[in-house]
Amino acid sequence: MGQVLQIRVIAQTHRVEDAQARWPGLFALAFGPTTPVPYDERGVSPLVENIRQVIEFATLGKALSETMKPALPPVVAASERLEAALADWKPGEANKAAIALEDALDALEKLAPAE
Repeated sequence: MGQVLQIRVIAQTHRVEDAQARWPGLFALAFGPTTPVPYDERGVSPLVENIRQVIEFATLGKALSETMKPALPPVVAASERLEAALADWKPGEANKAAIALEDALDALEKLAPAE
């Protein structure tokens, strides 16, 4: 890294609308009317963290939590792999982890209640 320029490897949600369209059920659970998260901060990373809390703490009921809980570990693992790859400046590994994360969120979405 230079003295003035910083080199960063990041992952960010380009368009929240695309993420919300792909995972509408998860967005409804993670960012319901009582969740104080501004719209522009509702990307994939906050989605993962919020949905994890909703499921782990059974915020929306034990039955829903128990239904969705088996599909949560792949989401968490992929998210952690993504963060580690970014921290280690490994964009190739980060890309693989991002694809795995999207696939895991797709599987979790299938278990979410319809809006």
